[in-house]
Amino acid sequence: MKKAVLLLALLLVAPAAWALATIEFMKMKPTAQYDVVKPMLVKFLERGYKKVPDNPFVLIKEIEKIAYEKGYTYQNVEDVALEAATGLGMIR
Repeated sequence: MKKAVLLLALLLVAPAAWALATIEFMKMKPTAQYDVVKPMLVKFLERGYKKVPDNPFVLIKEIEKIAYEKGYTYQNVEDVALEAATGLGMIR
């Protein structure tokens, strides 16, 4: 019973962890940013994208560039990462 409650709690909290604002992402250290971006790249592959960036740090740099250029602050970092990866040549 304890395991079921713990699993349910983890399932409820996990999606909230991915709702990360771009401004909070930019405040993170590079290693923490890497930990956020790496699963996104896998998710892009699962969704059927091709030419997915193979270097997370290149994508991180592009996310930051777009955020500064467009003034993104509270946009979901995953949406900005999709925009950045598309700008780097990722296609559907």
